[in-house]
Amino acid sequence: MRSAAILFVVLLFVVGSGCTKKPAPKPMAFNGATTTLAEMPERAEPVNVFFGADGNQVAAIIKQDNSEYIAINGVAGRAYDKVKSPVFRKGFAGYAYEARKNNRACVVLDGKELKWYDTVDRLFFTSGGHLLYAARQGNKWRMISEKGDKIISGAVPFPLKESTDGKRVVFFEVQDGTNKSIVNVCDQEISSCKKSSAYDLSESVKYDAGVSHLAFVSKGPEKSIVVVLELAPSGIREVTNAAFDAVLVYNISENGSHVAVLGRRGTGYVLWKDGEERSLPSIEAAFDLIVTDDGGVFYSTYAGNQVKAFFSGAQMGREYSSVSYPIPGPKGKGVVFVGGRTGKSLLVIDGHEGPVYEKIVAPHIAPNGNFIAFRARNKGERFVVVADSKGNVIKEHPHYEAVWDVSFTPDGKSVAYGVKDGNKLIWKAEKLEK
Repeated sequence: MRSAAILFVVLLFVVGSGCTKKPAPKPMAFNGATTTLAEMPERAEPVNVFFGADGNQVAAIIKQDNSEYIAINGVAGRAYDKVKSPVFRKGFAGYAYEARKNNRACVVLDGKELKWYDTVDRLFFTSGGHLLYAARQGNKWRMISEKGDKIISGAVPFPLKESTDGKRVVFFEVQDGTNKSIVNVCDQEISSCKKSSAYDLSESVKYDAGVSHLAFVSKGPEKSIVVVLELAPSGIREVTNAAFDAVLVYNISENGSHVAVLGRRGTGYVLWKDGEERSLPSIEAAFDLIVTDDGGVFYSTYAGNQVKAFFSGAQMGREYSSVSYPIPGPKGKGVVFVGGRTGKSLLVIDGHEGPVYEKIVAPHIAPNGNFIAFRARNKGERFVVVADSKGNVIKEHPHYEAVWDVSFTPDGKSVAYGVKDGNKLIWKAEKLEK
């Protein structure tokens, strides 16, 4: 989970013209104060607000007339047709984002435009501070680093991840002339790579938290095969290969120790985990499978116009019209999700139904496990709610026109979020415990 970046000074945005020299963005610090991030000009509106992971960075995308610009810690950049995907180096040592103009795209690095291409994608900084991204010119994609580039395939590389130890960058590439994909495990500069066998991918890729394992579905002539690969600097090893007539949902635990699949064999449905399986009742669809580090499995199913949620074989809560935003529970135990019922949203913790609002969006759990924060809406009002680990509401923060990106600091003792109030973007920060 991303930690909150926290501010203490008042900043005004100035729309970038590309001609006026602007001050460089500066890192922010925390003193618990409410902070104005921007006073927007007429005809301008916020597109989104992004917080960095170090506690001192924020980027806001603002749309004005037919252009967009991005502001880093309150300092506005140049206007383009479209801007997106801001990323930050750790320690506020730099930033980058994607810009588009006249059907061309480039990466803006620390305020400077890099080479223009037909398309750029997948921007990120490695833990060592290297900028990596994918770029397409004509029918060829390249992986770009600050020290050079490498042509890899005729199709976009996806997804781009870095291991938590900073030693591996992982991505897929599609072979020219085929629909088969190869996993690449490379150093930070993409100068040396190990490659896997080729697979026919048919579903999104799942990674564990350390990016030491990944799971995906490979489509065979008659079966769908769930494959798990172990990734290491020395090479790539296939550790799981399980075949099903159809795969509904699947996932891997954050520690990489467990894999679970809800699939179909013949006319029956099964829940498969780590090589063992059990039969399930007939269902019409399945959603949102999560595997906890201790091997618990959460999933939700749809049958007879009702959605049911299950954890470790037992039903959680009652029937719902929808189940959304499932996440591992406080301190990695159990599951938290949002259940929908007759125009209401309920926060459900380990099967116990807690706060009820017209709409609950994106619950987050504090790193210390003591708090749960989420965005909520009642009667057209939007606000932030903080509850304890059992779902008891501690505080409902004031109503605003819009709320973005509720986050906790790494110690879990402070919460921060962005809001729109009139023509101002405001960053709210609050201590929850000493």
